[in-house]
Amino acid sequence: MNKSQYKRLCLVLLAPLLFAGFISSNTFLRSERNHWLLCEGISGEQEFCRRGTYTDHGDFYDSIKKKYPAWFLVEFPFHEKAVKLEVQVRQRVAFADEIIGTEPSFGYKEKAAYMDQMVGRKALISLGIIKDAKSEFVEALPEVFLACNYLSMDNKEPRVYMAHCKGEGWIGAITFKASAETELMLQGIKNQYYKELDDLEFNFWIDRISAWLIYVVLFLILSLIVYLIRTSINYVRFGSKKNIRTTELASK
Repeated sequence: MNKSQYKRLCLVLLAPLLFAGFISSNTFLRSERNHWLLCEGISGEQEFCRRGTYTDHGDFYDSIKKKYPAWFLVEFPFHEKAVKLEVQVRQRVAFADEIIGTEPSFGYKEKAAYMDQMVGRKALISLGIIKDAKSEFVEALPEVFLACNYLSMDNKEPRVYMAHCKGEGWIGAITFKASAETELMLQGIKNQYYKELDDLEFNFWIDRISAWLIYVVLFLILSLIVYLIRTSINYVRFGSKKNIRTTELASK
């Protein structure tokens, strides 16, 4: 096979080999899209978080969760990245300068008027609920205690967040404006999330593109091996390249 024939063979095989790599990547790398991130606390100036995939969701994940009595789920705005990252953070204390709005969950709509009385008040918020802890609201007091197990980072306004909380006879969403101290803490979680997400996205596409090209690379390696073997055999049989060329011309 001469160089022109080999080039045509490469062009013919390129699409099938890429397609085979694409199928393989979708088959074997599918589970790597979904990851978890557990943030245990602040180490130095940033959140100390550990991550893993749901394929290794086992002893390591459970050992971290069991270290602390309460965790809360953090939801971030929708994104179109290939990977998904679920974030849970160990219990934190947050402060709200003001409760902006309330929305009772389905089945608790009759508590809407009661919950609305919290609007305009300050709040001490336990993000992460220990056992049967519940929110406490006393009309005569200016501050509310909230027990919440979910926090949404999908805020359209600065320092405004939504938490899912439960109290005596009610469950619902509380929208609040975070204090400056709490905002700093929540920004740390947010920064760590996007750092981890970008890292996972980069690694995902490196793995995916490598999988797409694996059969092309194997074909090129195999071609090189065949070429080297053929060249070695011809050298042993005929000696120098000049003799090989002379023999090839004589055989035509």
